[in-house]
Amino acid sequence: MSFARQISIIVGGLSNFMKTRNSLIKIDFTVFEIDAEIKVEE
Repeated sequence: MSFARQISIIVGGLSNFMKTRNSLIKIDFTVFEIDAEIKVEE
């Protein structure tokens, strides 16, 4: 039971990752821009 549960969690995680991959890339770019602004202010 726990093994099948782990598989379902992994599959769900992969599907969620595929759905949110583009938004994660956008978040990474946003964080990079914020870091650049902070470095410029310093």
